[in-house]
Formats: sequence, C-alpha cells, structure tokens
Amino acid sequence: MPKRVCRIRWHKGKPLGLIRYAAPTFLDLPRELRDRIYYHALVSPDPITVCSMEYDWMTTLKDGKISLVETVTLDTSNPTNMPPTLAMLSCNRQLATEAAVVFYGFNTFRFTGYETWQPMYEWLRMIGDKARAHLRNLMVEVQRPKGLIQDRHGSHEFHYHFQLPWQFMRVACSYDSGHDSRKGVDCLSPAADACFRILGKVGHDLTLRLVLPQGLLPGVEGWCMGWDSLALPDQIERLQREFTAGRVIVLWEGILGGVGIREKLLGKQAVIKAKGWEIVDIKEGLTQNNKQFQRPTTLFTIRRTLCTSPLILESSG
Repeated sequence: MPKRVCRIRWHKGKPLGLIRYAAPTFLDLPRELRDRIYYHALVSPDPITVCSMEYDWMTTLKDGKISLVETVTLDTSNPTNMPPTLAMLSCNRQLATEAAVVFYGFNTFRFTGYETWQPMYEWLRMIGDKARAHLRNLMVEVQRPKGLIQDRHGSHEFHYHFQLPWQFMRVACSYDSGHDSRKGVDCLSPAADACFRILGKVGHDLTLRLVLPQGLLPGVEGWCMGWDSLALPDQIERLQREFTAGRVIVLWEGILGGVGIREKLLGKQAVIKAKGWEIVDIKEGLTQNNKQFQRPTTLFTIRRTLCTSPLILESSG
C-alpha cells in the first residue's frame, strides 16, 4: 500500500480540516527530469574500466630444471563505477529500465591489458540483450596477436603456450602452403568473433574504438616498431560486416611520439590508403612523462576501408 501524506486544510471562514493523499515518489517526476537525474548519477566523464588485466612471468630453477611461472592479475585501481549509484539498476522494473538506458547508452566502457576480447565477451553476455542494445561506446586495447608457426601441411605451434584457464580454445585452420616457414603469423582470437556475434544487428549505432599499442600502425612500414600483418584489422572488418551489418562502427586509435608526426602521417597518406586505411582525425598534444619533461605526441584515428590481405588463419572453436 503506498505511503500517504496528511496535511491541514484551511479555508477562510471554515473550520480546520485534514486532507490525506498519496505521497509523491521519484516516478511521479516528469521523465525528462528523471533522465537528467540518471545522467548526473550514472554517467562518468571518463571511460569506465570494466577489466584491466596485466600479464607477468618469471623463470625459476628447481631440481636442475628451469620452469616458467606465468601470472595474470586484475588491476583494481580504477573502479568500475560508484557502487551506491549502480543500485539504481537493481530497483523496481521501471526505474531499473530507465536507468539502464542512460548508464549503458551514455558511458564508454573500456577493456585494457593483456587479454581484452575474452573479458569483453563475458561482460556482454552477462549484461543481457536489452543492455547490449543500449550500448553506444566501447573501447578495447588491442595487442599484437600471438605468433603462430606452421609448416607446409598446416601443422602449427605457438611461440609460447600461455593460455588463460577460461579462455576460448582454438582449432586453427590453414592451407597447405607447400613450404615450411619459421616466421610466425598472427593467430587471431576466436573471442573477437564471439564479441561481434553477440553484439549483433539489433540496437543503437555503436562505436568500437580499438586502441593500438604506442608506436604501431599495422601494415604500414616506417614506424618505430614493425607490425607487417593486416590479418587482425581485416578480420575485425569482416566480422563487423558479417555479424553487425554496419551497426558497429570500428575506429582504430593510436599514439605516436616525436616532433613532426602529423606531417609524416599526411606525407604517407597514399601508402596508408593503399594498405586499406583512411585517416579520420589527427590531434597533436603533450604527454607528461615526469615532472620535468613533456614529450610531444600525436593522437591519430583511422578506419578500414577495404580488406587488403587474405586471412591465413581463421577459427572454428
């Protein structure tokens, strides 16, 4: 039974009386005002870090044998969001539905560290279909894919064998190249396929910002670190087209340090375009490395316009 309020009723020339009526609630406020309250309570000015996973390893000598100890730790220094306000998502059905529209639609959710695609898939699955349809901004740090060495018959081995216990298992499919090669090729995470598949074609337009490691621009020569393969960008483009039908807009963001990077990027625009990239934006700024020194940096945003290389390895598993 709703709570009721009792007030004194007074009219000139008439005796005092009492009036009882239902107490106003949050849901009695106009929807526009409720949305403004949701926005101030639930929207973060900075990206919300859902998962930040760091990888470390060390070698130990025991009984004359060298063993490799690998650990994965979650970075908890950046909380997901303010716990008290997230309680709005667990209130009655109407309030939770309205709050979810604002929370998932106006925040940017970030996945960083050693492993990103698998935690992102688990989170997308956990929040459910309705929440996924409200998403508008995701940010994912991408790492260079694991190197895979294969022989002429398609048999393969990893450069290293670290595997998260809950990670997707892969069945790598390749073709008979006719020769043996000890040069590693990119082994693409099947969790990326699962992420695009679960995002699907239903919902608001969503911008997926893929953050490159500093100094890298895949497939374009002449940068401080080499990343010749375009297998990962081409796979992402294929998945975006196949599973989301253009609903998901994929942008690649990177950072390059040094002076004159903007001119260098514009000077290589023809080469960048030939590799299937289009420059969307270039911003110059300063990054403070310590209290005495600031290093000039250039932030760039690019996107794929076409797939320029066949996928050597695809997943089924």
